[in-house]
Amino acid sequence: MEFGVERMTNLTHDLLVLAQVDSSDFFLKKSEFKLNEVTQKVLNSIEIRARDKSLDLDLQYDEDFIVKQDLEKITQVISILLDNAVKYTNEGGWISVEIKRD
Repeated sequence: MEFGVERMTNLTHDLLVLAQVDSSDFFLKKSEFKLNEVTQKVLNSIEIRARDKSLDLDLQYDEDFIVKQDLEKITQVISILLDNAVKYTNEGGWISVEIKRD
């Protein structure tokens, strides 16, 4: 039961973050940062959970990818995506993130 409550709490939080992004009164605190560095920090934060499932984590990028965006919101979105990747990737699998310009 505790696992179910924790899972629902996390899902509710994730939905609230995504709903805020869609909101018309959503305020962004834009700053310049390297997307690859933010992504690496998030990958580092999930590394223990990934290791518990024997998952390989991989980040690929050709060069520093500088963006001007809300650092906190981008970090939240990347965290949600990678958290879901860890949850739903089968044991022994891999999670690969590639940052590139098109």
